[in-house]
Amino acid sequence: MKNSGVSTAIDPVFKVRLPATGSNVEFKLCPESGIGSWDKDFTADPSGEEGKLASNNAGGNITIENVDGAVAYDVWFNLRDKVWGYVPVKADELFFEIGNEGGWSIAHGLQGKDKVYTGFYFLNGEFKFKPNADNWDNDLEYDGAAEGATGKVADNGGSNMPAPETGFYKIVLDLNAMTYNLVKINTVGVIGDATANGWDSDQDMTWNPDGYWHIDNLTLNDGTIKFRGNDNWNGDLDLGGDPNCLTIGGGNISVTAGTYDIKLFQGYSGYAHAVITKK
Repeated sequence: MKNSGVSTAIDPVFKVRLPATGSNVEFKLCPESGIGSWDKDFTADPSGEEGKLASNNAGGNITIENVDGAVAYDVWFNLRDKVWGYVPVKADELFFEIGNEGGWSIAHGLQGKDKVYTGFYFLNGEFKFKPNADNWDNDLEYDGAAEGATGKVADNGGSNMPAPETGFYKIVLDLNAMTYNLVKINTVGVIGDATANGWDSDQDMTWNPDGYWHIDNLTLNDGTIKFRGNDNWNGDLDLGGDPNCLTIGGGNISVTAGTYDIKLFQGYSGYAHAVITKK
């Protein structure tokens, strides 16, 4: 289990994919410093409040209730706020991008249905698509230019997808049309009635090469916010809902008045997350 790779002070959200078993999945979390002992484990909260964690082995097992049809669960844990949750994964709901940006060793998930998959990632070179995170079986290569998309894909043993201009992208893979499309996200911002400009314009964030967008010392009022890309609502990037588990087109995020540091970490719908810290 890991976070985005930065310090836990910057990103306290850890994620793991657990296989579905056809019945409830029960477990506890053992921090690396507590291996060999139960004393430091994170557990379910003794109060029984759903989605809450307790430290120092204070409660019982954390339980994922079985979801019919699930093949796995994407599980997240916010160790700062001591909360957790999960998203059931059904068969064929994920495809993967892999490339130069991760040294060809990190598979980035694209989430979707009906064979159309989407994710938001930094790209800085050539890349490929593949159906499995842990192997290269049936991976897809470049198959030339495509009308209305960036390019075509095929399992042809050919070349990698050409390197786009370095930057942050919305990646859409359509296996019905066998095409992929890249939309460069030049700006990402916080927008909402809690910001100084309301829903009229964004409070722009800055890309950090460690893999996240951030804005510091942002003054917010009581109200709501979302994350938006390219200063539009045209579908380039629109993330909301639970900050620990952001979804495309998700609901507004409630905040109270104060000064905030906000970080938005790349991913796919249900896996991207934000760390919203009130100072």
